[in-house]
Amino acid sequence: MRNKNLFIGAFLIIPMFLWNCMRTSTGNDENVNLGKSWTQQVSGTTEALNSVTWADHQWVAVGSSGIILTSSDGATWTKQISGTENPLNSVIWTGPSTGSGPGQLVAVGSGGIVLTSPNGVVWTERNSGVSAILNSVIWTGPSTGSGTGLFVAVGWDGIILTSPDAITWTERLPVLGRQDPVHGGSDGVLGGEDLYSVAWSGTRMIAVGYYGTVLTSQDGVTWMEQSSGITNALSSLAWSGSQLVAVSNNGDILASPDGVTWASRGSFGVLNSITWNNRRFIAVGYEGTVLVSDDGVHWTNDSLAAKSVLYSVAGTSPSTGSGTGKLVAVGYDGVIFTSP
Repeated sequence: MRNKNLFIGAFLIIPMFLWNCMRTSTGNDENVNLGKSWTQQVSGTTEALNSVTWADHQWVAVGSSGIILTSSDGATWTKQISGTENPLNSVIWTGPSTGSGPGQLVAVGSGGIVLTSPNGVVWTERNSGVSAILNSVIWTGPSTGSGTGLFVAVGWDGIILTSPDAITWTERLPVLGRQDPVHGGSDGVLGGEDLYSVAWSGTRMIAVGYYGTVLTSQDGVTWMEQSSGITNALSSLAWSGSQLVAVSNNGDILASPDGVTWASRGSFGVLNSITWNNRRFIAVGYEGTVLVSDDGVHWTNDSLAAKSVLYSVAGTSPSTGSGTGKLVAVGYDGVIFTSP
């Protein structure tokens, strides 16, 4: 009798085990196509869209002429009033809370413009104290210094700004100083190599830019020059939790565990942006270029049939919402693509 019960128990358990495996596999299969299949959406604008981010419950894209678009699903987009006609080059979301206060969106761009918003609809201009072109902004999260986090914005001629709240900004002296009376820092003289992107690794800030420039800092005040090993402009970088991956406008892909030591991971076309969505790296660029990698070493070319110029890509984690995640890529002439 005991043997018969064991047999019946095994008969019932094995199918349940196999069904669970199939269910898990199906969920994973949905994520396998993330970054590999894309659908073009209608943005309602022909303005260039330079940056996109996920902000808790909505997508926010910014671009030329101060345009700001929001969408809850990546398919239907609504134009918001930014209050500026300056090109906006980068937008980020700090998360549900920023230490002492609620989360917020921060956008930066030409003319030293800085905008903040609690919801993507109402935007307030902040005084950055500079008129330089700002290309990228990050928030380090509450794990730095006093625990309140730090905003860091970088731009042309090596300009670096820091702020504890995205309201009051302090200019930091650029590295790689050179005489530049036109586009230098607030003193109009001291300049540095153009910086195009900045990221936070959990222990240090890393900025990249023109001529293969790589700068690192642990506090946002003192910056050290590192060697990338290349002279092509580095346009974007992303942190996965274990490594940094940077891309260049000549297609170079570099990887680093710390922002100090860099190794080449190949070269593919012209790349403008890279993101990590907690599952894989996705890089985009000219002529619809889309590259996908689970490890930052081995890359798959999943370029769009449409030869669109893509300037930015962002994603939600596959562990959020339905568990499948989503990617949104934006670019020239207001193009928007979503995946899956």
